[in-house]
Order: sequence, then structure tokens, then C-alpha cells
Amino acid sequence: MSKESISEAVTQAFGPFEGFSEFVHEVQEVEIPKGFVVYIPGDRATSLYIVIKGLVSISRVTPNGRGVILDYVSPNQFFGEEALLNQGETEGRWEIAEAKQETRLCVVKRSLMQRFLFPNIGVMQRLMEVCLEKRQRLSSRLEILLHREVRVRLAALFLDLGQRYGVPQSDGSLLIDLNIPHHELARFIGATRETISATISSFKSMGYLAGKGRRLVLAKPALLEALL
Repeated sequence: MSKESISEAVTQAFGPFEGFSEFVHEVQEVEIPKGFVVYIPGDRATSLYIVIKGLVSISRVTPNGRGVILDYVSPNQFFGEEALLNQGETEGRWEIAEAKQETRLCVVKRSLMQRFLFPNIGVMQRLMEVCLEKRQRLSSRLEILLHREVRVRLAALFLDLGQRYGVPQSDGSLLIDLNIPHHELARFIGATRETISATISSFKSMGYLAGKGRRLVLAKPALLEALL
């Protein structure tokens, strides 16, 4: 483990700020295996996390016991925003954070945030912008979940993943650089795995999607957009 990797992740997440070197020196780095649960609802919110390497899913369990994935957190992004609030330690976490791959995290304790981040207007503005962006993305997905059929929900999800994780290919397509199994796609949009598999097969037969190993390629993003 090196402070260089922590420094890069912190810079990408928050930007430079006064006391940066001392902050990085005090931030902890942890390695967690695939499937490790970082926290669950009710856990005390004592730290903010930044992903250095790997992938973390953020999810909630509905009253009927179904798990719904809200978001993925990839390298240089942060999660666990409840720790930014004074009541975070008493009211606890709201969601489930789970490593989907072998993952390395920066652990930013609340005491460090109080010393270095909270006094910095630029950092706090950055935190607010990212939190608002997450809220807007979830609101857009909720609107689609409530009012659209599965094929439209799935098209919207693929376009969102393509925008965030897409790697442009020479033929104009977008490779989604994530290996997401069908049952997890189903948890994103409130559908069954069987329905997701059937819809993906339909998209592939129509030329909207293609496969590259275990990853999906948005062969014709414009056609997916036309479904919305």
C-alpha cells in the first residue's frame, strides 16, 4: 500500500486543499475481498470512504425483503455521506455497501473531515455537487421505474452505465467496462433476472447490444435513446 494511491484518490475526489499532505498521511487504506459488506443500515456513520481500486455497490432492502441496487461506486469516487452529518453517528447508516470486486478503500474518519475538509469551502462545494448529482440520477431512475416498462428501464440503465463507464470503440459503439450479472441488473430496475435475460436477448437480436466476453457493448446507443 502506498500514500501515492491515496493521494491520487483524494485529489480526484476532493481536489487540492490546505493541509492536503497531512490529511493524506493520516488517512487509512484497507483492502477488502469481493462480497465483503462495508456497512449495513443502522451501523454508526463514523467514516467516509473513497474507492482506490475495485467496485462497491450501494443498495437498500425494501419492506418486502427485496434488495434494490441504487448505485455503483468506482475508483476515485466516495460513498458513505451519512458521516458528513452530525447525527450520522447516532442515527446510523441508511444503506448497504458491498464490495463487488477485490477493493481498496481510503477510510476518512469524521475527526479528519472536521479538521481538514469542513473548513474548506472548495471541498464542501465539491461534496455538495457530487451528492446532488447522485440525487438527480436516482430521481431520474425513480421516474422511469414508476412509469415505464422493463425494456425502457433497462435501456435507460444501459445508457447511464455507458455514460459513466463506457469506453468508446472504433466503430462508434460503447463498451460498458463492468461485468454485471443479470440478477444485479434486475436489482437496479426492479425486475426479475429472467425478464432481464429475455430483454437483453431481444436487444441483441435487434442490434442494440453486442457482447464482448462477459461485458456488454452498446452497439447503437442512439436506438436505445429512442426507446426513452
